[in-house]
Amino acid sequence: MEKYPLISIIIPTYNGSKNIHRAITSILNQTYPNIEIIVVDDASKDNTVEVVEQIKDSRIKLLKHKENKNGAAARNTGIKESKGEYIAFLDDDDEWLPEKLMKQMRYLNAKDSKEWKAALTGRSTIINGKKKNGLFDREGDLRITIYMMQRPLGMGSSLLISKDAVNEIGFFNEKYYRNQDVEYVLRYLRKYKLAVLPDHLVLGFGASGIPSGDKLVEVKNILLKDFEEDINGFGTKQAKKIYARHWLQVSKHYALDGNIKQTFHYLFKSLSYTILFSNKLKIVPLANYPAIFYYLLKAIITGEKSQDRFAKGDI
Repeated sequence: MEKYPLISIIIPTYNGSKNIHRAITSILNQTYPNIEIIVVDDASKDNTVEVVEQIKDSRIKLLKHKENKNGAAARNTGIKESKGEYIAFLDDDDEWLPEKLMKQMRYLNAKDSKEWKAALTGRSTIINGKKKNGLFDREGDLRITIYMMQRPLGMGSSLLISKDAVNEIGFFNEKYYRNQDVEYVLRYLRKYKLAVLPDHLVLGFGASGIPSGDKLVEVKNILLKDFEEDINGFGTKQAKKIYARHWLQVSKHYALDGNIKQTFHYLFKSLSYTILFSNKLKIVPLANYPAIFYYLLKAIITGEKSQDRFAKGDI
């Protein structure tokens, strides 16, 4: 007889009144029968709390921060209140397909629980009615894949993790205002393997806080410093590839902002890590360069910033 251990689903939200009902409804429609829903409102200024309170279901618990912190803090509040043997996370502007938890639990439980304690699923993004599926064809020790940003894993709304693993690796790092899920999973991967169910069972809609170049630099400096020992542990060549990829991404975001000086500063910084390699274009693929110049030129001409253009589906 199949067992259904309790899964605690945590939804961090801030000013999410437009989408939170859709997110919660997608959880209530899950075929997996044993769940609790913990909505953590991070001191919203809109009517998010009222929208949640209107959904009458005994499985929903609403927690409210008195002051705005960040998504990591909201997730930690939810973790502290959770009673499940497993924990899953859903962003307030995403939703799950009905079979998400059932398929994910079965997929994870088919593996050795001593090595595999968390799983992701595929994710689709819908912008202006157009659906784009992420590519998920790897699992296990995904540290290099994540560091090299080779797959759009979309972990914030697809992660399912056992409570014992959470107890071992600790809470989300609250100094991260972005990449909180990346930082958390990278710490998890120091100890365990990550399962990836390729089915696209998470739906994301439109833009989701595309950062400016300045904001991205701040996050990169924190992430690359915190995981410097891990990255360098892969060897000099692999480490240089990782750093080259990250600073190229920063250059791209400055291009999207129309910031000429910083675009070229971080482009050259990225290239400085590839000097020793004959196969530079495999480390930093050729397609990235015309894209950077295209984004920079268009931002200068139109005056549109990254968030505006992503929302229109131009990125």
